[in-house]
Amino acid sequence: MPNGIDVLKFHLKVDRDALKLRFCGSRDTKMILFLGRLVYQKGVNVLIGSMPHVLDECPDTKLVIVGEGPMRMQLERDTFLLGVAEHVVFTGYLDDHTARCLLRAADVLVMPSVYEPFGIVALEAMAARVPVVASDVGGISELIDYGAGLKVPPDNSHALADAIITVLAGDDVSDIFGQ
Repeated sequence: MPNGIDVLKFHLKVDRDALKLRFCGSRDTKMILFLGRLVYQKGVNVLIGSMPHVLDECPDTKLVIVGEGPMRMQLERDTFLLGVAEHVVFTGYLDDHTARCLLRAADVLVMPSVYEPFGIVALEAMAARVPVVASDVGGISELIDYGAGLKVPPDNSHALADAIITVLAGDDVSDIFGQ
């Protein structure tokens, strides 16, 4: 099926504590996850720009960026310029199984795209029952209307940070998303 996913691939059991320890350095850390190519269209720079505000409200948080692309070096520099490098982990490319496990362990998946025709990663997050914070663009807008996350204006680090904080600060994420 075009633009479809096998939801059963995301019903795997994972050791969230072990994954958070491995990728974030602590079992108690809140994990923000980005999965995708490191290109302008994906808006990773906007996500990194949101981190100072996110960390002001949720200091025990790490952003795990899974993927590769031509913007990686610039994005890594941005983390240092913004003073958030200790809270951002670039994993590079990961195999499919590890990426799915990380998705299950994440507290929120963020898709800050400037342009996104469909949004397979959002579907994967929904299958993994992980809240999504995404830019209100393209196909993502239609997916998020079903109560699985929060939409924000594209290219807006402040709005993105506020939505991420809303999810991370929630005592029960299911209350936020009606799940």
